[in-house]
Amino acid sequence: MRRQPPVWLGFEQSPAFQIKAQGYLPKTMSDYLLKISTTQFAVSDEPVVEEASASFRIVNGTRYISYVMPANEDTPAVSTIIRVDEESLEIRRSGGIRGKILYFPGGAASSQLDLGFLSLNITNETEYLKIIEMNDNLAVTVKYKLYINDEFISDCKTEILLTSAI
Repeated sequence: MRRQPPVWLGFEQSPAFQIKAQGYLPKTMSDYLLKISTTQFAVSDEPVVEEASASFRIVNGTRYISYVMPANEDTPAVSTIIRVDEESLEIRRSGGIRGKILYFPGGAASSQLDLGFLSLNITNETEYLKIIEMNDNLAVTVKYKLYINDEFISDCKTEILLTSAI
């Protein structure tokens, strides 16, 4: 299967990116708001939404978003690092849920997702990855087919929006 590059919009044109690329801003920045919405169309047209405070940094052109979802009565605490570069999106979780999921256009990636009481083989076939960076904000959209333990589950869409809280 031929790998397709993601669609980048506003990347080099972003004034915030130009300043960061020239090293004028610190490499680690906090005070960001993160919203992640995921829709599994076979289940519902309504997305499952996560919202959290996050940290954002750029290292060698790769963007890193990190955040922690605190424990509640149903779920233990989960730390997440999202890595976005010119060719892929990776979501790595640790804590109550452990594993990583890689998305790259035109390709399929498999990984193990450990839920503590159950381990799942997750495969996704990424159809589309769009990244928009403008004025210290980052938006990522990925559309993919989700398989769990080699069984097709649903067509999915995940949207990640990172905005400065300042």
